[in-house]
Amino acid sequence: MVDDESWYSGRAVLITGGLGFIGSSLAIQMVALGAKVTLLDAMIPEFGGNWKNIEPIREQVRLFQDDMRNFHALTQIVKGQDAIFHLAGQVSHGDSMREPLTDLGVNCVSTMNLVEACRIHNPDVRIVYTSTRQVYGTPQMLPVKEDHPVMPVDVNGINKLAAEYYHLLYHRVYDVKSTVLRLTNTYGPRLHKSKTIAKVSSGYFLNGASAARKFRSLAMACRCETSTTWMTWCKRCCCRCCMMNVLGKSLTLDPQTAMVF
Repeated sequence: MVDDESWYSGRAVLITGGLGFIGSSLAIQMVALGAKVTLLDAMIPEFGGNWKNIEPIREQVRLFQDDMRNFHALTQIVKGQDAIFHLAGQVSHGDSMREPLTDLGVNCVSTMNLVEACRIHNPDVRIVYTSTRQVYGTPQMLPVKEDHPVMPVDVNGINKLAAEYYHLLYHRVYDVKSTVLRLTNTYGPRLHKSKTIAKVSSGYFLNGASAARKFRSLAMACRCETSTTWMTWCKRCCCRCCMMNVLGKSLTLDPQTAMVF
């Protein structure tokens, strides 16, 4: 696979969680690259999906409002896709402890449904799954790299790790090609203001370039306590993981680690 984003031109790309923070940003980039983009989002209010996030491209993408916990909703959507970016999920660690069964369904059942639908209906697709660095738990060493022991400290971390293994298992056994990206406190435009990383900014991070610059400066200043990933870096790594020969692996997406694209 060539290391050239022109690969996406004319390709069919599905983004789950496509109206959320990262999904919508990636969708805008995919449209700019000439991809034929399909967005899937359950639009569960507290999970961050927002129609305003895709206003610049709303007429240029296909939209499906469906819940991935419904297997049959996926069987038709995955057909014909060249690449799938699986970004849908429940990301709140606190909510996962208060509502563990919801977290299990949204992160594990949905992911199993996706890889199984691909195995049956589109085994040649390439998938990038966005997990979390939270699977490592409390860092035993810094920076945290891929060989760090995994020891999740909450239900969300456990379920995201299980979802990783579904992808990697289907890659090994059925050759449903997947790469896992463990994201680290991604921030940038369209970030849902209720999410944890936004709270660092005392609520003043809103959509817009000026606010984004202010938040980026603050996040950099706080890096000694919490590692952060700027959205542009996140999108770039998602795109390249799908193109490059890194399939069947889990990678920690953090500019402080040895992973460099």
